[in-house]
Amino acid sequence: RVGLIAIKKGMTTIWDDMGLRVPVTVLQVQDNQVISNVLTPRGSGRPPYRAVQIGAKNISRRKAHIGMRGHFARAKVPCKQFVKEFEVSEDAHLPLGNSSIALHKAYLTNE
Repeated sequence: RVGLIAIKKGMTTIWDDMGLRVPVTVLQVQDNQVISNVLTPRGSGRPPYRAVQIGAKNISRRKAHIGMRGHFARAKVPCKQFVKEFEVSEDAHLPLGNSSIALHKAYLTNE
């Protein structure tokens, strides 16, 4: 599995089937794309480190760090405000530029 980058927009409440009020956090998933696939060998017979870099929230080229502009250009994606790396298994690498979206709503409780 690969993670998504979300921006916290605020809090609200929903009511469950029993009529109980449940506080929830509202998250916005915006412009998530794969920036890079990382493969770093490790010594001593350990398995290699595998990760996927995900970028979120498009920004103008002039607002991006100069060193990151080439990183985004190699992936053929617009410059991103947020870039995070998620460790993945061998079969979870994604093609560069692949857009990721949230396909369902997640309701988490403190149970």
